[in-house]
Amino acid sequence: MNNKVELATRLQFRDWLRQELRTLDFYQRRGDHYLIREFAKYCAERGSPIDEASLGRYLRDDEPVLPTPERCRALARVLDYAPIQVLIQAGYLEGDDLFKPIPKGTPADKVAQELLTRRAVVSQAAKNASDIAPLAVIVEQMQQSTGEMVERMAAGDTAPTYRKELEKLASRKSVGPAASAALALEEFNKAQEHVGATEHQPVATKKRGAVAK
Repeated sequence: MNNKVELATRLQFRDWLRQELRTLDFYQRRGDHYLIREFAKYCAERGSPIDEASLGRYLRDDEPVLPTPERCRALARVLDYAPIQVLIQAGYLEGDDLFKPIPKGTPADKVAQELLTRRAVVSQAAKNASDIAPLAVIVEQMQQSTGEMVERMAAGDTAPTYRKELEKLASRKSVGPAASAALALEEFNKAQEHVGATEHQPVATKKRGAVAK
């Protein structure tokens, strides 16, 4: 179990698991009650026993906990998902984990170039993934990561500097890279508009990718 992860992640996993139980009809509308004991038996019948007490801690209203990675794999077997999909729901894998971290203090031109490099990697990965479900899940995380990178660039005090660097890259004579930079610049400008429209609103909980079977 993991109760040291930020509460928003734990609540999001709890809500996701609750929805799974609703879908499998392990929920009683009268009294808003989840049939945890019955679901524990179901897990055992599926060859992946998970004790009732642990399930209760994942699903409880206050201070829910996350299952361990091994328990995530057990839940995946029970719910008929690829394990990576449940690990992502629990926050054990994020898009940023698939790229080398950018050191603090990296010059704006290097950050802008890294953004284009990541976008190129994601584009190629998306083509290779095609209809292969596990790869598509990873590509989705990579796409989310690059989108969040653009949002961070657009929201900081150095946003004007990043825009200038992207404009430089978009004006290059090399058609392919320039087109990629132009698209990145368009996303950057949209992100800045969004920042301006929401800077006085409460921060929304980060959403994880939809789980597809």
